[in-house]
Amino acid sequence: MSVADWRTSPSQRPPRAAVVLLGGGHGPSAYDPNRFDVNDAGDRILTAQELIRQGKAKTLVVGGGGYMVGDEVHSDGELLVKWIWNWKVPPRPLFVLTISRDTHDEAQKVRALATEQRWKRVILVTSAEHM
Repeated sequence: MSVADWRTSPSQRPPRAAVVLLGGGHGPSAYDPNRFDVNDAGDRILTAQELIRQGKAKTLVVGGGGYMVGDEVHSDGELLVKWIWNWKVPPRPLFVLTISRDTHDEAQKVRALATEQRWKRVILVTSAEHM
């Protein structure tokens, strides 16, 4: 990707095979109606969903780490699935990555999925600090 590519606004980018939403923008919440709470990186969740709405990709990939409930580990990505479908702009298909240890692990999982799906280009949605 060229420097010019990532500096353009999302609406100016051409469609790609998938939107990849890296984890880190939310966490579990027992009290919020959607069962998750967003943090200061939560804008990436809205950005990914907006890109799907704009038709920049039909496929959404959701990554993230894990959290504990009792003795069970659950995927952060799974927290978003119901909310994504409730927005009535469903991605088809929607992939939720297995729990990632860190961004590098998440990247490896995206790479494997991209190879399996034969994707050449995706739109990566993350925070500026990752770039």
